[in-house]
Amino acid sequence: MRIILKPLGAVVVGSAMVILAIMAVRGRQPGESNPAVATSSVTAPPSLSAGPKMASADPGAVVYDDALKNGWGDFSWAKHDTADTKRSAPGRCIRVESKQFEAVAFNHAPLSVAPYDRITFRIHGGDKGGQRLKVVAQYGSDKDVKNGTEHLLPTLASDEWKTVTVTLESLGIAGKNNVTSFWIQEGYGVTLTPYFVDDMRFLRPNETAPDS
Repeated sequence: MRIILKPLGAVVVGSAMVILAIMAVRGRQPGESNPAVATSSVTAPPSLSAGPKMASADPGAVVYDDALKNGWGDFSWAKHDTADTKRSAPGRCIRVESKQFEAVAFNHAPLSVAPYDRITFRIHGGDKGGQRLKVVAQYGSDKDVKNGTEHLLPTLASDEWKTVTVTLESLGIAGKNNVTSFWIQEGYGVTLTPYFVDDMRFLRPNETAPDS
């Protein structure tokens, strides 16, 4: 049996085939609207999107946090323990027993403190409190070492942690590019009962010191 297409039917069938072919090439079904035009902007996945500002990771920013970090060393001449667990839970702190003019001290290869304006740490007066201490920093080269300005701390309270924040300007080292050490020292020629130090780090101008 032969199927004979009338001229009008052939035109309709042919037109339909052309339309379907064009739609197939464009990858859409009949009735779909035109796809949106792609742009060159790309949105980062959530893991790469901007999030809360992280704490500074600059070398030397953290001095002590459960242990000495970022190249800071221990050159204390007071009896001390850098891994005491009795006064810091969880974690560790530094226990210090200073006799006359002794100090817990930290040293580093010559370090620029230009990005920072303060140093902060927590300190605890132990069972009795009453300790009177000073903070001193040092800068310069091996052949020309200089001490900054002594900064006296408030008398320590007993049985509580306090956050202490000291400006680098008051220590005489603001903007220095060769700070090598600093220490917390008994400065009145007496023997002290034990005190404790923890969470020591430098702060940038826009950083807030932690609460007590």
